[in-house]
Amino acid sequence: MILYNTTFTFHNSLRDNLLEWIKVEWLPSAAAAGMTGCTVARLLVDIDPEASAFAVQGRFATEETAEAWRDGAGAGLLERLHARCGEAVLPFSTMMEVIEL
Repeated sequence: MILYNTTFTFHNSLRDNLLEWIKVEWLPSAAAAGMTGCTVARLLVDIDPEASAFAVQGRFATEETAEAWRDGAGAGLLERLHARCGEAVLPFSTMMEVIEL
């Protein structure tokens, strides 16, 4: 199982628009690609007085499925987000293998 995390650091003025974009664009597209168990969380660490961050996490069954999402639909969404918001939103994605104890 692969945990896929994208953290979006953003200017505070974009908070509501970014949450709506995550809800309407990111999550449905990721779910269509096989991501399950999606969670959106606000980071509690102060980044900057004018900035915040959300982490969006979900699970993919395999690394190949996660890579296909990252390199396909996920990359396209991030390109469109960058075209719309420029440097006011900075995403960073990581993939992690879930270890069952």
